[in-house]
Parts: sequence; structure tokens; C-alpha cells
Amino acid sequence: MTATQRMAILHALTAIPLMVLTLLSYGCQPHKEIECSENMLRKINLRFDWEDLPQAHHEGMTVYFFPTENDGRIWRFDIAGQTGGQVELSPGTYRMLAFNNDTHNVRFTDTGHYDLFGATTPGITTLQNESAATPPLRTMPENIYAGCIDNLDITICGVRYSEPSSPEGKTVECGKSIVKCPMNYRTCIYTVIIRNVKNSDRTVSIAGSLSGLAGGITLANGDLQPPDVTEPFPMAVHKPQTITGSLTCFGHIESDTNILTVTARLNDGTTVNARRDVTEQIVNSPDPHNVTIVIDGLEIPDGETPKPPIGEGDLDVGVDGWTVIIIDINTEN
Repeated sequence: MTATQRMAILHALTAIPLMVLTLLSYGCQPHKEIECSENMLRKINLRFDWEDLPQAHHEGMTVYFFPTENDGRIWRFDIAGQTGGQVELSPGTYRMLAFNNDTHNVRFTDTGHYDLFGATTPGITTLQNESAATPPLRTMPENIYAGCIDNLDITICGVRYSEPSSPEGKTVECGKSIVKCPMNYRTCIYTVIIRNVKNSDRTVSIAGSLSGLAGGITLANGDLQPPDVTEPFPMAVHKPQTITGSLTCFGHIESDTNILTVTARLNDGTTVNARRDVTEQIVNSPDPHNVTIVIDGLEIPDGETPKPPIGEGDLDVGVDGWTVIIIDINTEN
């Protein structure tokens, strides 16, 4: 090997580390160019957890992000389906509220406040409900489910929040900006079963109503809202001696009495009703979100003059008492 060849090899070996340093230096430059501004929107991947609600199926979800700073912007997103989706919003600390948006007769209230954001339903007026002493009638809400994350930090590095389902308040940090939000009941289903019904073949139509129910609910924490209301609901003769019906409501007011009223229109043109106190069954139900109310024994008038009405303090399962009434129901626009 000549001296010229040795010098060429030496120059080449010396140039390799210089090239590596140059490439490393060049490789760092893009990091400076993609540094995120604090005002740049962040992509958040939302996942709604329905593990405890396997029968819930909804067409879409609405999500609100309430900034912890008083002068911050409130963000709202509507997402198709119920599994989740991607949204973009500014970095910061938020309180997140999510609920299904496929309801039609539910009215949302105080939507600018996380702690007060509520749900209620329209009222109903009847000739018998004009007295101020009578609890207002409300239409039934559709099924509502909600989930919330009380403290959600959105940063340039991802997201950080306290896991809602963890009693210890376990902190979740995710560089992929995935937020998992468990969903919970915000409405209840009450099923009414009346067994051993006599003269059920005399009914042309039959309906029920239940008093002592909450007029609304706060979505974030599930607190019931006043006033106490009565909800009418449809019923039907299920079998010759069984009448059934169901209603959806926000829940039972603890300080109130739940009176079940059964109203029947008979084949002779008269309309009658009977009442039962079902508070104990509702209070003692093992699942407050799925309550079954059972009445055993009810005799529909056989065409003779109905028995005198039962007094307020004498309501008792198994004791029949019917009142002839006139009903004219109209829903508010």
C-alpha cells in the first residue's frame, strides 16, 4: 500500500465521526420545529366504559369540558355511537361530563355549570292537577346514563386524571391521551305487576301514575332535584288476571310517600281509579335503579256502584276502593 493510499484511508476514517455528529445535530433540529405552543389544540381519545351497563345501547354521546379556571372556555362535543371518539381542545385542567344524547323529551338545565348541570322533563296539565296542593305531573324521562371525570389535566405530554372507578383515587397518566370514562345510571326503571285481578275483562283501557318521584337529577353526581312529581305511565291487561306496566323516572324522594294510582276506563263508559301506598316496596328494593312493585289482589267494579274511596291514611295493599272520575289530559307544548 502506498503512502497516498494510507493517507486516503486515514482521511476517510476521520470523516466518519464528523458525519455522525453532523447527522445527530441535524436530527435534533426538527424537535425545535415541532415544539407545541401552549395555545395549540390537543387531540384526546375518549373511551366510554359500559362494562356495568351491558344492556345500554345509544345512538350518540355529548361531552362537556368545564375549565377549572373561571374565565376559561367551555367545550362541547357530540360523538356518534357510544364507544368513544377523538376530540381536540386547548391544554388545561378540566372537569369532564358525558351523557347519551339520544333523548327527545329530556330538558337539560344549568348547562354552564358542571356541579349544577341537570336533567328534567316537561310538565303535564289535567283537570285534576290544577290545585297547587297537588304534586305536578311530569312526562317520563328516557333512559339517561352519565359519566364524569372531576380533574382532567391535558398537557403537551398527554393526559392525567384520577380514575373515577378507583376508591383510592388512582391517578392515570397516558402519553397517548386516552381518557376512559365509566358510565352510570341516571334514571330508574319501575315495573308494576298487579296479580289476581278480578273482572279485568271489563276494562277498555288502563293506566297508572306514581307520586313521590324526583322532578330532575344532577348529572355529575346523581343528586335528585325538586320538586316531587307524579308520573303517569301506560298499563295493560297482560293475562286475564294480571295487569302490568312500567315507568322510567329519576328516582324516589326519600321524604315523600309513593302512591300508585290505577285508572281504568270500563266498558260501560265510566272511568274509575284506585290507589295503593307502595313506598315500602320502593325503599326496600335491592336495586334502586330496577324496582319491581307487586300488588296482590284487585277487584275491578262489576257494573254496580263503586265502593267509597279510601281515605289518605287507610291506603293498604289488598283493600279495594274505587272512585268515579273524569279525566282530560293534555301535554304542554
